[in-house]
Amino acid sequence: MSEAAKEFSCQLNDLTATEALGEALGAKLQAGDLLILTGALGAGKTTLTQSLGLGLKVREGIISPTFVLARQHPSLVDGPGLIHVDAYRLKDQNDVDTLDLESTLAESVTVVEWGLGKVEHLTDSRLELILDREALAGTVDQPENPWEESETEIDEPRLFTLKAIGPRWDEQAFEELKSALLHAELPEKHMPNYLSIDTSAHASVALLDAETGTVIDLRTSPKGNDQTETLASYVRDLLAENNQNGPDLAGIFVGVGPGPFTGLRVGLVAARTFSFVWNVPVHGVMSLHALAERVLDQDAVPAEFVVAADARRKELYWARYDAQGTLLDGPHVAAASALPALPVYGVGAGIYDEALKEIGAQPVAESFDWIADAANLAEHGFKDLAAGKDLSNTAPQYLRESDAQVPAFMKKTSEKAAKA
Repeated sequence: MSEAAKEFSCQLNDLTATEALGEALGAKLQAGDLLILTGALGAGKTTLTQSLGLGLKVREGIISPTFVLARQHPSLVDGPGLIHVDAYRLKDQNDVDTLDLESTLAESVTVVEWGLGKVEHLTDSRLELILDREALAGTVDQPENPWEESETEIDEPRLFTLKAIGPRWDEQAFEELKSALLHAELPEKHMPNYLSIDTSAHASVALLDAETGTVIDLRTSPKGNDQTETLASYVRDLLAENNQNGPDLAGIFVGVGPGPFTGLRVGLVAARTFSFVWNVPVHGVMSLHALAERVLDQDAVPAEFVVAADARRKELYWARYDAQGTLLDGPHVAAASALPALPVYGVGAGIYDEALKEIGAQPVAESFDWIADAANLAEHGFKDLAAGKDLSNTAPQYLRESDAQVPAFMKKTSEKAAKA
């Protein structure tokens, strides 16, 4: 009667966790070990084998051996090499024997994909590793054409099961192996982060935790006219210093204005480009909402208030909100004299302090240096998404007609063409 297998199971939240566990497992293997690896397409078999190789310290370059059936990866530290086999197209033990795995078995660690029922005769001890993305009981789906399997493995939770069989894996060896796997540094599953960009006033970028809505990092240029020169480097440094990859973002918030054409378009073009290249969604948020969000952070919030940004040409961009941050009116571009007689927050309030007081408005002095920044923009966008609002519109809000004029000779040419 054969000895019952000793089993260990755990959930791997993503491919990073698969890598961590595989490396820990590889470090406990020795020459002569046989591993039979089973998993559906995209389950992480190649990722697991690559990380086993890291633990064994063998030469890099581990890929699926589908076409050549077996690949050999020598050790870099005088340890056992790794033999990686794809047994899907092998029908039985006789086909397996044509690979002459016995000649390398004693001096290597042998990993066989799709080897269940085909390679057990090679040795009296083995580890059976099962990766199950669907966490289904029973058999794992077999591919119709494994050579067409995508190299891209699916980054989502999967169930990992290890079965230890034979005298090599006695109680002590199995417990040592299980302890190593339990103490592998498996990363916790975190929601990805949001990148936020606003260039309506200054170049400003931020990173927001998509799970908690808290700001992770923020950087804003002290100048208001260097968006073109600074934005790309700000985004690069923000992502690099927070170990964030663009394609791993949950999405991008971008300020859609109102704001001057030259500065505003820099952020919008950048956000749309990043969205396309990284294949992540982009969400448009009115830039004045960022100022309103900052007002809501104050201890005392008026029943109604106005936020105002500099629109130049002796005008303000402004909007009116209630104490919950709901937009009541706006956005508008107008002279200070057109604003309602309410508390006014933002850099615009400081620029037109006296003019606002003349109409009965109350400029709030502690807000005179406030501009729309990417952190407050992201916080507002995060709340809107949580409330189910559609933020897919990223059309810019310039609020003014373009200053560009069609030259007279071009007008005449177009008029002649229309008459012809």
